[in-house]
Amino acid sequence: MSDGSKQGGPGHGDRPNRRVGSLIMFVRAAWEIAGSFFRVLSIAVLVMSLFGTMMLDSYGERHWLLGIFLYVPPLLWVLPVCSLLPFALVFCFRTGLLLLAFCVGYLFLFADYRMGGGAQQGEDDLTVTLLSNNVGNNARTTVDEFAALHRPDIFLFQEAQSARYYRKRYPDLERHHEGEFTVVTRFPILEAGALDQPRWGGVPIAARYVIQVAPGRRLVVYNVHFPTRRFLITGIDDWASVEAILGSTQGYARQVRAQNRDFFMEQIRMAEDLIERSRQETDPVVLMGDFNVPAQGYVYRQLRNAWTDGFAAVGEGFGYTCPGKTRNPLALFQPWLRIDHAFMSQKVRPLKVEVEPALRVAEHRADCHDLRDPLTGPRDDQIEIDANARDKTMEAQVKGGDGS
Repeated sequence: MSDGSKQGGPGHGDRPNRRVGSLIMFVRAAWEIAGSFFRVLSIAVLVMSLFGTMMLDSYGERHWLLGIFLYVPPLLWVLPVCSLLPFALVFCFRTGLLLLAFCVGYLFLFADYRMGGGAQQGEDDLTVTLLSNNVGNNARTTVDEFAALHRPDIFLFQEAQSARYYRKRYPDLERHHEGEFTVVTRFPILEAGALDQPRWGGVPIAARYVIQVAPGRRLVVYNVHFPTRRFLITGIDDWASVEAILGSTQGYARQVRAQNRDFFMEQIRMAEDLIERSRQETDPVVLMGDFNVPAQGYVYRQLRNAWTDGFAAVGEGFGYTCPGKTRNPLALFQPWLRIDHAFMSQKVRPLKVEVEPALRVAEHRADCHDLRDPLTGPRDDQIEIDANARDKTMEAQVKGGDGS
């Protein structure tokens, strides 16, 4: 009896231990399988996302499909990686760190998020403030509240109303209205007119102004409005567009592909022509307005390589300006495009950039740029010093002549 109990006792005690051991082995095996699964899936998604964003950023409008995808909310491209990130950090930590690094890089490099802070202004710096807004679909609202905070020296309006409207609205300021372009400024306008080239459908895409911002100092301002294909922003408008995206080359889908390809090629040409035209200026130059070009892609890179992007230099946040109001959940019900830009020559130094908050119903939010030293010639105080020195020299010459 005692011998049986001795033999049976250890057997009964080992059963729970074996069960716990089996459970631990099962959990380990399941954990390893989950780790392998999320590791492979995460790397595959990471490679595709990295390749896709690189293609969008560098190739962009040179392919019609990539050109369309540039107008998609940026969150869409990082969403698959963000969805996998928590699982990857739990089951395959090192791979999760790679996903996290991609998200951070995406935020600052592709989505173009800026920490901001602006540039430092010297006591002697002359500051010129420009405000730009496409007022075509402003739902009868104005930029007055935003302008009151910044007191712009120069207003640039695209898709503007008649000259009579701005004469009545700004009776004490200089104005020039031609076509859809209007400039309003407290400075004298020395030259004004629409550009002969580039054009879209025979219509100028920019107007040029030479503005005297101080005695002997001029600033050349281009008021820009690039064309757009509306459905690129609002969404696919018909089944033929969907078929074209899916690769169909038949019927109307083929025509849609050709129309989009031709549009983007023309957009590239217009940007190149505008860069070439503006580079002929000898005075400081600013190109500002509704470019309808997202802050990614080939066209934007061409403009940014030629000139300084004011927002990229001193902006804060994303700087999204369009659409002003949206119900798109992929954009978190906020604007998702920065298509209103200010590019400037090296003679112009951006000081501060602000985008209008969502206080009104409008398709475009206004953006305001403070620029310092956008000038040629000496400063006002230097002009006064030079004048005094010249007077003293002439006086000395007169005395010298009398003495002889």
